[in-house]
Amino acid sequence: MKRYIIAAMAVMFALAGVSCTEESEYTFDDSRFETSIELGVNEERITVDARLSIGSDGSLIDYFVIPVYSNTSWTAELVGNPSWASIDKHAGEGCDYIYFTYTSNTSTEADTQERSTILRLETARKRVEMEIVQLGSERVNE
Repeated sequence: MKRYIIAAMAVMFALAGVSCTEESEYTFDDSRFETSIELGVNEERITVDARLSIGSDGSLIDYFVIPVYSNTSWTAELVGNPSWASIDKHAGEGCDYIYFTYTSNTSTEADTQERSTILRLETARKRVEMEIVQLGSERVNE
C-alpha cells in the first residue's frame, strides 16, 4: 500500500512539474485588449433620466462611458451637434472609451419632451449608430 501511495505522489509531482514548465497556448496581456471586431458598441439605444444622476458621494453625474470595440481607427460624432450633449473624443484607434456628457432636461417650455441624438461611429468600411435618448422632465424615472 505504501508503494502505491509513493508511486501516486511521484506521478502527481511529475505531472505538476510538466504543467508548470509547459507554455500555455493561451496568453493574456492586460496592457492592451485586442479584438477581431472591426467596430462595435454594447447597446443600440441608451435612455437616461431628464435630471442628472447623483453619485454615492452626493455629486451630480453628468456623463456616462461608452465602450468602443474596434481593431482599426475610427471616428465619432453626435449627429446634429446637439447643444445639450457632447463627447470627449471624435477619433480613436482600437478599443477605447468615449465619455458622453449631457445637461438636465428641465426646460419649462413645450420642449420638455424627451430628446435624442445619434452617436455615429465609422471606420473606412463600417458604420455603427447608437441612439441616446434623454427623458423629458415629465417622465423622470424615480
